[in-house]
Amino acid sequence: TGQFINKDTGTKAITISSVNLLGVDAANYTASVTQPFITATINKANATITADSLVTTYNGATQFVLSNNFSAAGLVNGETKSVLINVSASGQGINAGTYTTTANGVDSNYALSFIPGTLKINPKQLSTLVAKTYDGNSTFNTGFAFSGTVNGEATPTATGSATVSSQNAGLYSSFSTNSLTLSNSNYTLSGGLVAATINQKTLNT
Repeated sequence: TGQFINKDTGTKAITISSVNLLGVDAANYTASVTQPFITATINKANATITADSLVTTYNGATQFVLSNNFSAAGLVNGETKSVLINVSASGQGINAGTYTTTANGVDSNYALSFIPGTLKINPKQLSTLVAKTYDGNSTFNTGFAFSGTVNGEATPTATGSATVSSQNAGLYSSFSTNSLTLSNSNYTLSGGLVAATINQKTLNT
């Protein structure tokens, strides 16, 4: 049996402590250690590093992955990614959209390959408030007010129209159809709160 002086890669000395003979003729021979020190090489193990994929919501500020946002496959002997002190992840974005995250680095004991991830920033939901007087129609074309912007940003404007489930006076908490398009793609009306009011029309007698 023999033992390297340490576990790290490279060509280094092995200390030979004993020799065991194997095979059908092993019983006919004895072996002794005449050269207790020899050299051998520990090659790098292969490991795959994957940058994390994250999903978040637009907040008006730069959003980014942390340097330790990666996973490692192929590490040996129970080691964790904490041994990869020269590997880090990066990736950032501001506006709603999908951005690439990457991991990079080197390690003395592992031959590394890298797989990118994504940082997805979803648009922020806005609430919609709109009102009109009963006109026999369930469609709203104007008068939309939105709330929920972040970071002091101006409220976006909208083009298009939205329809509630009835033409009758009342308060509606959702649109049955909605073709509204916001002027700022960092915001969305999908899934946002709705308060659409059709007020009663006053009749003169």
